[in-house]
Amino acid sequence: MDLLESDRLAKAISRLKDRDREILFARVYGELTFAELGERFHMEPKQAEMAYYYVLRKLRKEMNGNDRF
Repeated sequence: MDLLESDRLAKAISRLKDRDREILFARVYGELTFAELGERFHMEPKQAEMAYYYVLRKLRKEMNGNDRF
């Protein structure tokens, strides 16, 4: 990833809602399973999985130039 993409990613992450950012970081950096994410965020594992992939879709849209979530 080049510097420009890294900067765009950082900006996109900063625009996420706090909860979405927490889910992303807990999964990626904390390496939590979906069951662990579910426990932490008071949801079922499948809901945690869906929430995580929803956050990823939001980031992809942002990175592809769509500024709206």
